[in-house]
Amino acid sequence: MPADSTALHDVADLVADAAAESPDKLAIVEAGGRSLTWAGLDDEVNRVAGGLGPRASWPATGC
Repeated sequence: MPADSTALHDVADLVADAAAESPDKLAIVEAGGRSLTWAGLDDEVNRVAGGLGPRASWPATGC
């Protein structure tokens, strides 16, 4: 990730970066016992984003 911490980043891009750096490292553990590595989380993010289609293309509001 660039050193400029003031830049806005898409969550999907941040997850993809983490997956590229440490694909097998644990990213999420849910209370029910399910866990995902960064690579698995990246797959899930891409699956959900793909299902959103054009609706995912709205302007950033800075929030």
